[in-house]
Amino acid sequence: TRQHYEWEASDTLREQMPTLDQPLFTQTLTDDERKALIDCYPLLARVQYSPPATLPQAERHTGKGHRHEDQSLCQVQYTISAIVHPVDVLGYVLLPILPADQVARVYAILNDICTLILHAGGVANEARNNIALRAVNPSFSLTPSGSKDYTMAIDQSKETVSANASLQKTLKDATPSSRQFRRSDPNAS
Repeated sequence: TRQHYEWEASDTLREQMPTLDQPLFTQTLTDDERKALIDCYPLLARVQYSPPATLPQAERHTGKGHRHEDQSLCQVQYTISAIVHPVDVLGYVLLPILPADQVARVYAILNDICTLILHAGGVANEARNNIALRAVNPSFSLTPSGSKDYTMAIDQSKETVSANASLQKTLKDATPSSRQFRRSDPNAS
């Protein structure tokens, strides 16, 4: 069993962080509010904040429903990436002002936050990969152009589609046809 801790935020903490009293999954921002908040924080160099592109061969095979699912998850990934901006800046701001004996503790917490953010983005990415794999047929061929970042490594997607196609063929070949189970009716003419 894991340890379970519950704590109450102090009035001072609630005053400084009024979002503590907001529902966790129902709060949304307008586009202008979201952009204004993101623009308060500079981007960290060499961090890819945009979600990866959908695999081109999957896009060719996706229907309208798949495209909507993928776009919804892509928007979730973009929203998740916005969380990183203030967390990165917080890490930068805290480093010179924290007492030396608190640095490891505070940065362990910040690292845990970042790990959970990365996990949320990865879960959305896996869901996008599953959408792409459901849309692609076994005649999988892609020659990517340039160094574009996709939701899944191209070789991995080819191997996964190939393995799924082989498994489907094996299962189809192993399934007896319905003719084998028909009984002849002696009274039929």
